[in-house]
Formats: sequence, C-alpha cells, structure tokens
Amino acid sequence: AKGSQTPDKLLTRAKKRLGDGHPDLSRIRTSGIPTVLVCNRLDKYTLDTGKLKQFARSMRFLAHMYGASLVFTSDHEREATKLRALLNHLIFQSAYDQKYTLFDSDKGGILIPAGSDTFVNIGDPVPCNMANFKPTGDAELDRWKAPFDETFPTTKAQDDKKGAASDKEFLEQLYNTTTGYGEPLIDAMRKQKDAELEQYRKAAAAKKAEKGAKGDKE
Repeated sequence: AKGSQTPDKLLTRAKKRLGDGHPDLSRIRTSGIPTVLVCNRLDKYTLDTGKLKQFARSMRFLAHMYGASLVFTSDHEREATKLRALLNHLIFQSAYDQKYTLFDSDKGGILIPAGSDTFVNIGDPVPCNMANFKPTGDAELDRWKAPFDETFPTTKAQDDKKGAASDKEFLEQLYNTTTGYGEPLIDAMRKQKDAELEQYRKAAAAKKAEKGAKGDKE
C-alpha cells in the first residue's frame, strides 16, 4: 500500500540477517524477502569438473549478489535433508546447523545460507571472448554472464523447446493426483485439499440448485 513502511522494515531485517559487519553489505542487492536459489538434479550433471566448478561459482555469485541462499539438490536423501533444514530455518525460524553448509561442489551438494559467502571467497570469473556477447547493461552481472554464456551456450530455439517441455512436464505432474510429488506429507496434504475443494464445489452446487428451486416456486 502507498506509504507503507513494510518494504523498509523487510530490507532492515534482511540487512540485519546479513550482519552489519559483512564486507559486501553495500554491494548486495537484497529484496528484503528471504530467497533461495535452488539448483536441482545435481546427480544428473554429466559435465567435467572444471565446468561444474564454473557453474557453481556463477551460481554462488548470483545468489550472493541478490542476498539469497544457494542450495544444490539431487535424489540423494542427504541433499533433501539439507534443503529441508534450510527451509525450516527460513520459514519457521528453527535453528540452523552449520554442518550442512558446504561451499565446495567436490564434496557434495553446495548449501550456502544468505550472508555466509563473500565476493572475495567466490573469486573472479574466468576470462572469455566477449566479442559476441550481448550485455544486459548491468556491468557487474555481465562479468559473470559472459563467460557463463560462452561455456554453456544455447540457441533461442533450444531455449523455447526446453522451456515448453519443462512447462509440460511440470503441468502434468501438477495435475497428476496419482503419482504425486514423491513427498508423503505434501501428497497427503494435496489429497486433503482436493477433497475439501470437491466438497465445497458440491455444497455450492447444491445451494445454487436449492436457490433456483425456490425461485421457480415464487
């Protein structure tokens, strides 16, 4: 709402979580809303170690610049446990165990809570040929985007095709009440909400029919 102090309060809280003494506080572009950058299916990654490290450092930079937490996930239960620990901490303010924090992709799935990283620790982007690079107008972001695009090139047609396939897969899973999401608690809650919605629809239809019948008698 116009004149609301909520945005300022959110930003103040976000900066407090980062810490007044954080060396990158003036460069971090936090929105004030706790954000998590999730890089999914690490177990399906088949590129060489050098590219994986570049990918990981690029994601670390992106997450850190916007004051977000970063987590790499896979089908392994340990990675799911780490993600749940981070989300419980952010949503329910539960204690976060620092044993889950991991910066090196060689040792497993990365998990870096917001404010735990620094630009110095992330390092500089790898050198690249920027002749064909189309800048975004954000110099700090482009320093990382240029080498990332060079290492992981895609065409617009590939992007559109992958995007359409991804959207289709997501929608199929979203409306598939048989297979669910593979998370028992979420699946059970969804079935409960679906049942409640169906009961509401039936009650609304019955009420409408009853109202129509009364109108006909009058």
